[in-house]
Amino acid sequence: MGATFTVIAARGTKQPGDIAQLDRIDGGDDWSLFRPVDRFAYPSTIRDLTLEAATSVDGVALAGFVADSDYGYLLAATSEGALVWLLIDPDAAEEFAEGSEALQLSSPQTGDEPERFALWSQVTPRPVDADGLRQVLEQDSLFSEEPMMAIFERLDIQVPWDDV
Repeated sequence: MGATFTVIAARGTKQPGDIAQLDRIDGGDDWSLFRPVDRFAYPSTIRDLTLEAATSVDGVALAGFVADSDYGYLLAATSEGALVWLLIDPDAAEEFAEGSEALQLSSPQTGDEPERFALWSQVTPRPVDADGLRQVLEQDSLFSEEPMMAIFERLDIQVPWDDV
């Protein structure tokens, strides 16, 4: 059995208010960290919570989700409602109901997702570039959480992974 978890990081001009379906996680330095009360929320719920977190801080939010270490995704949001999905091991996602939902929700995106994610990251303290994202996503990783954690690290979002 692999790891299954969700973490949401939010950063903006305001301190986050309480969000009913999110628990606060200590740590994060400049980012406020949360995990869903329902530890295995579906992608549509995570999307809504990520948008709510971004709105709460009047800034940006990033959700990271991994299912059984088989697949995962990152979901970047702005308080204006912009979303960017980055899927990790999308072929494996098809085997899970929530993975199929993530594929369906992310499918309307057009264009180069690493480019769009890099553009989103320009409003964070430590932006990332699309080529670096592609390298992380294309690495042969045994566990899907590895590329997700690497992207959080590149963005300098300090997550106490043992607490999520």
